[in-house]
Amino acid sequence: MIKIMERRNAITGKLMGRFLLPRVLAERSKRNLMWADLSHNNLAGANLARGYLRGANLCGANLVGANLTQANLNETNLVGCQLREAKLMMTKFIGADFQKADLTNANLKGADLSFAKNLTSDQILSAQIDATTKLPHNLRRVQERYYKSNR
Repeated sequence: MIKIMERRNAITGKLMGRFLLPRVLAERSKRNLMWADLSHNNLAGANLARGYLRGANLCGANLVGANLTQANLNETNLVGCQLREAKLMMTKFIGADFQKADLTNANLKGADLSFAKNLTSDQILSAQIDATTKLPHNLRRVQERYYKSNR
């Protein structure tokens, strides 16, 4: 498990906050990022394909253009996460919270979003989906509308 370091002022010893997890460290550790706190980190363009991020906190993280193909993001906190143009093909998002997440042009083809939380029709319509994308029951009509408008 990755430890997030806390930094202290060298003179006063007061806590100044956490170090941001570097993209390189995240990529090297992608096999075991379960329950990792990656909130507000800049992971734009990171290669986390087939990564195990179950339960990770990605609240407010920048994952623009990141590759998360075939990753496990079940039960992940994606509140306010930037996922624009991210590669999310065949990724598992069961129980993931998508409140205010930006999915503009994200590739969700084959992804399992069947029990995702706070996922909206606007988010789905701004992303790329196909017939193999599994959506929550309340958004299945959006998938039908998506195909009609893109033919």
